[in-house]
Amino acid sequence: MEPCAAPTASGQPCRWKKDQCPVPAHARWRERQRGQHPAAPRPEMAPIPVPGDQSLPLPVQARDIPGVAWWAVEQLATGGMEGREGGVYSTLLRVLLACNPEDGADADVLAEIELRGRLMHGLPPSTPGQWNLLETRFSVEAVTEVRRWAALFEADALDVVDPSLFRDR
Repeated sequence: MEPCAAPTASGQPCRWKKDQCPVPAHARWRERQRGQHPAAPRPEMAPIPVPGDQSLPLPVQARDIPGVAWWAVEQLATGGMEGREGGVYSTLLRVLLACNPEDGADADVLAEIELRGRLMHGLPPSTPGQWNLLETRFSVEAVTEVRRWAALFEADALDVVDPSLFRDR
């Protein structure tokens, strides 16, 4: 009796005998090898538009990354795009976000991270820009509480902003 000989996950051919092989996929593989069941044809994919082509969606032309993401979600939901194409868009969006496309956005994010770090350590904002950012990002109650922190520092100016500095008294 001949062995099954279908490829396995380890890369070795299956060692079962043809009529005793318990794996249904191996039977289909043997049928394809004999030409009885040809492999399913690959679906036709639309040609990829050339950069600068006016047939591109508006978010792509505008280089609006969140807009492209929502456009892709809409296309997937309505059936205008196959799942495989959606995966390609998803991968490209990750690459674009990693490439740091907007320099100004990073400065704003870093300023907010710095402000949140100061607040996390109990330190009030130190610049007028940080105070403005505090007022735009936080609730009125939070801003009122942070303004109260400034009154907690001693009037003799012996308080130190950096907790790693020690004063001799």
